[in-house]
Amino acid sequence: MHDLYVDIAKRLNDLGVRIEECEVAAAAKESKADHSALMLTDRVLSLALQKKNERTVETLRKFSRIPVHKRLEDFDFSFQPTIDEKQIRRLATLGFVHARENILLIGPPGCGKSHLAISFAELCIDQGMRAYYITMSDLAMKLAEAKKAGKLKRVMASLMRPSLLVIDELGYDHLDLEASELIFKLVAARYEQKSIVVTSNFPISRWSEVFGSDALTQVIADRLIHHAEIINIKGKSYRLKDHL
Repeated sequence: MHDLYVDIAKRLNDLGVRIEECEVAAAAKESKADHSALMLTDRVLSLALQKKNERTVETLRKFSRIPVHKRLEDFDFSFQPTIDEKQIRRLATLGFVHARENILLIGPPGCGKSHLAISFAELCIDQGMRAYYITMSDLAMKLAEAKKAGKLKRVMASLMRPSLLVIDELGYDHLDLEASELIFKLVAARYEQKSIVVTSNFPISRWSEVFGSDALTQVIADRLIHHAEIINIKGKSYRLKDHL
């Protein structure tokens, strides 16, 4: 019954109860628990752990602010042959998150950038890690409002917590200088500390049109590109494929 003692001790530890297998064995001996009683205990603890994990995932999903759930298994790689499926599958193991690296997804509107970015966030949540989704425009507004209200430090701290930060739609709006400076502060704070996935319909060479300053663009891009995989997507729009 040694394996059962080990399993029960492990499940209790996963539930936050620190106990050694020898203590489980001693308790079983003292109460004269037979194999069936221990099997029942193991099963009940397994169900309790499953429920705890489900609640954790549900909480992480709410925190993530993901607008529409997208899974990697639903991505149609055959429609976008320029995407290296093996590369995406490798990234889906989340090694880049554990290594605190970034991903830049660059391509025209509708080519699947957001789907892939969100799917990485979903995978993080599945593994019990925090992920947070926000568009570049909303992020700039969030930081600017926080600064105005004297809450920038608190908001920056909250944006440092997720293991993965997804910044979607870089290039849809041009930012003023103050917003660009705040974006830089966040990118610099997460540099080599936590991962960022950015989607952009602009190539990096045009990012100065978004940030409004060559100098700021340089320092933002440098920190995002260093330790990053850049995925350039050249293909048709998923949103239009059924109408073509």
